[in-house]
Amino acid sequence: MSILNLFGQVNAGGNRIICGVDTALHGTGSSGATFNWTIISKPTGASNPIFSNSTILEPTVTGMNTPGPYTFRVTQNLSGQITTSDVTITSTGDVSSFSAGVGSSATIPATTGSYQLQGVIPEGFKGEWRAVNIYRSQQSGNPQVSTNSQFSNSTIANPVFSLINKANHEIDPAYKVILKITSNFNPSCFYEKEIIVRFIPNPNINIETNKSFCLSSLTTTPSLGLTSAPFISTDGLASGAAQFGTTFTINPISFPSGGNLTFKSIDNSTLYFNPINVEGIYTFTITVSNSVGSYTTPSITMNFAFNLALGFRDINLGQIESYSGGGTGASMYPPSYIGNSTPITIQFKIDPSENPNNVITTAAPSSIAPTGGYPTVVHNGTAGQPLNRNFTVTPPVGGWRAGTYAIRVGKTKTGSTCSSNQTYYIHISGGFQTDIHVNNVEACLPGAGISSVVVDLPAIKLGDSSYLQDYSLRYGIETLSKPNGASNPIINNAELNAANIKTGGKVTITNLDKPGVYTFRASAPGKDWGDERFGFIKKEFDFSNASNETIFTITVNEEVNANAGGDYITTSCAPGFPLLGNQDGGQGTWTVVSTPSGVSPSNITFSPDTTSGSPYTMVNGTSVIGAYTFRWTTNNGSCSSFDDVVVTVADNMPEPLIIINEDDESVKISNYHPTHIYTLPAGLAIDSQGYITGFKFNQTYSVKVRPYGTNENTICFSEGSFIIKKLVQCTNPAIGGTPDGYTNVGITTHSKQEAWPDNVPNGFLALESNTKGMVITRVQNSTKITEPKEGMIIYNIDAKCVQLYNGTIWNCIKNTCDPVVEPPRKIRIGRFASYTIGSGQFPAYDSQLTNVSNYGPAGTFKGVTGFEFSDLSTTLASSTGSQLKSNYDIINTGYTSITSVQAQHVSDFVKEGGVAIINLDTSSAYNFNPILTAFGITGSNGNGAISALSSPVNEMSNVFGDTKNINLSGAATQGRVLANQLPSTSTIYANETATGGGVAVWTIGGDFKGKVIFVWDEGIFRDSLIADTVINTPQEKFVHNLMAYALVQLGFQP
Repeated sequence: MSILNLFGQVNAGGNRIICGVDTALHGTGSSGATFNWTIISKPTGASNPIFSNSTILEPTVTGMNTPGPYTFRVTQNLSGQITTSDVTITSTGDVSSFSAGVGSSATIPATTGSYQLQGVIPEGFKGEWRAVNIYRSQQSGNPQVSTNSQFSNSTIANPVFSLINKANHEIDPAYKVILKITSNFNPSCFYEKEIIVRFIPNPNINIETNKSFCLSSLTTTPSLGLTSAPFISTDGLASGAAQFGTTFTINPISFPSGGNLTFKSIDNSTLYFNPINVEGIYTFTITVSNSVGSYTTPSITMNFAFNLALGFRDINLGQIESYSGGGTGASMYPPSYIGNSTPITIQFKIDPSENPNNVITTAAPSSIAPTGGYPTVVHNGTAGQPLNRNFTVTPPVGGWRAGTYAIRVGKTKTGSTCSSNQTYYIHISGGFQTDIHVNNVEACLPGAGISSVVVDLPAIKLGDSSYLQDYSLRYGIETLSKPNGASNPIINNAELNAANIKTGGKVTITNLDKPGVYTFRASAPGKDWGDERFGFIKKEFDFSNASNETIFTITVNEEVNANAGGDYITTSCAPGFPLLGNQDGGQGTWTVVSTPSGVSPSNITFSPDTTSGSPYTMVNGTSVIGAYTFRWTTNNGSCSSFDDVVVTVADNMPEPLIIINEDDESVKISNYHPTHIYTLPAGLAIDSQGYITGFKFNQTYSVKVRPYGTNENTICFSEGSFIIKKLVQCTNPAIGGTPDGYTNVGITTHSKQEAWPDNVPNGFLALESNTKGMVITRVQNSTKITEPKEGMIIYNIDAKCVQLYNGTIWNCIKNTCDPVVEPPRKIRIGRFASYTIGSGQFPAYDSQLTNVSNYGPAGTFKGVTGFEFSDLSTTLASSTGSQLKSNYDIINTGYTSITSVQAQHVSDFVKEGGVAIINLDTSSAYNFNPILTAFGITGSNGNGAISALSSPVNEMSNVFGDTKNINLSGAATQGRVLANQLPSTSTIYANETATGGGVAVWTIGGDFKGKVIFVWDEGIFRDSLIADTVINTPQEKFVHNLMAYALVQLGFQP
């Protein structure tokens, strides 16, 4: 006897979805072992990925260019003990073909107003177009404005992009047209490309024709408003910019002596002129020209007068300008001024170009007064006094208070209607500021794609309502460092603009696409406001020995998907059992999720204990029979993931389930588990997948299995016996002796021999040819034969075999004399979601399945011994098709959404030989579309009707009676799939009766060989017509003929 001890374990890591075509695998294995990675499955048509080194636990895999799931297997060899583990990596696929169109821009007249886009959306992605108006984006930083634009269809590759209002465009008609593609497998994985579509603007502008100005500066740019559409802009990349062919020409009619007026720019609804230096009345017209045409405005009159702003800046006195915008000034004083009554004198200047004899200035308190009231202001300067003037401010009784005193300074000119008011602010610092602080943040990178975080910018401390009144500057955020290879973080400008330093705010930082530490500086206010404004608030903080800047970090952690290993069965007499999770760079913890009744989780022990972080542990304290669920939780910074494993403790080890494949003559233990110990007869061996080699045909063998940690003498074992027959061909030697007769009819392609076919003994019809064959009736599938007769022979195109009807079912004719059928056993049904077989929502149907009068050696269907049900909801996403086939015969999906990965695994399970029953329901409840796509059904699931009628021609089986042309009923809500959505290899067994209805029950052939059964409503199994344990109503017979069909597909005979 040879004994194979598989104590060493290996874990291939957690399943995950990546963004791209390359990734690193993260295996966990036993010390001293050797390893080898292989590719087990890949998307249809995909080339093989490439391992950087297939013999290490953490190789890099490249070349997963086709989108979809790739399953990799790591095989561990620990002193001859072979174990394996699988991991599925879902690739989003290659995006090298992605394009928003040919070239970087397109130019079209606005009066035409439409452009055919030519994008390319790669396989595995969905696309969505959006437009950003360039002018508005440049002006406000808002990337969401798409005013006056539309797409014929924003989700296809080549829609028509057009203006809504072509001639009278209400905004400059230049757009960034952006195509965003998002992976069907990973919504966090997306890419964007853009093309600029620039519509040449309509030159027929409508503008003000008469306006007077009182200019406060020689650098002021006077302007006229556009009164209605069309609107144009000349800024940057806008359509009206000179570089794109639109010109604006001033045509003088009359100007003051020495005066000149020139065009500067047009900002959508406002036309600006360069500054002037001569007062007076200007009369002129404007001509706008481009490739669309040329337009000259009516006569325009502009009347200019100067009243130049006062100057407050004096570096020596600490006086600044632009405290809260143009024309304002301010100075700041330390907290020592609080309670002090010393007056403060503020200097200001009249513009040197003006005659001080004509300038009158005033000063007085205004706006909000700090606690204690308004100060007294004495103005020093009247008309005729020098250019340099001042005013003195005396605090109220009690002295200066912490706060900001606003002083309005007025200015008029003798003989002029122009006047102005400017505000000066005297700020007494309270000395109560503290360091600006922004919390460090952690983010979780979801496997691949990008992360976004929100940072809280604090409000600075304020005293009373006057404190820093009218000051409205925002924060600034600078990126100081980022991880290697990371893209530049994107700071939400709209949120940042709203983050006033006095109120604080929340700002989103996104495009964090690599794990690692990103470092930022937050400043109050942002340094982009200029040194003077930044320095003013810095001084406020300096007086408090505090900082108005801070450094903060965003740490992006990579998510580690947990893998707790596969479920298995052990026995109560085993000394314990091992668990092995994955460890992909984070830390992990084992916990108890559930135990059999009467078992306290606190009595279960782990070695090493759960605080060690070790992925490997031995579990003890589990002698009570039942199912134990353990959770492996991985943590990596802020990222957390968990996976559960169920270990069932039984009285005895489960009997080895031997599967014999007649096609390749292989033998496999389908419920094989690497932690069990298998004892085989001498000369036999078992590999890491449970395949037995070294056997001889037509001999009886037995296999013993015992739990981990036991020796050969243990009583904790189970044994299975089986005979592997060598199937012999039906080519028996001819029987000698005197024949009963000779053949009278013959067909030949040769020259007829004189004695032929009379010399062919015991025949009815003789055929003879060296180059031709006989073609029997060819049908797509056996359901096309509506009235089969016992002994009928056909060639089944879907099944790819010659079939014989034995009076009950069609069987493929094999080249053997022995009948090849599955021996009777229990059928393992795995359910996914509620309203499925065995879930408890079909009580009558389930009881009929388990009634031995219906299914069993003495029942109507004799080829099985019963059914057992289990829930695979938590394992479907992580189990490959072959793994599912090892544990289940039938999978029934039900009332819940199913992901593309889960649906693909069900499809792979069917291709491995399993049978799937797919229960649909209304599209408003859950998303069933991925399961349709996985089986080649086009389009989407809809909302169906409750009634259906079975086919008068096609019948799944007649084991439980004739069910052609009978009424069927669902319950509550239904799904809907139309016949034109089905693959051509489909067979329809029932249709909805509603007008415009869809198909109700159907199978799909081709690669799926009729082994997937769709029903439009799970209610077909729980309608009131399904009752008690006896199968006698038409609908009961139909749903059990459906089950009989499934069993025959598995190889079990009625």
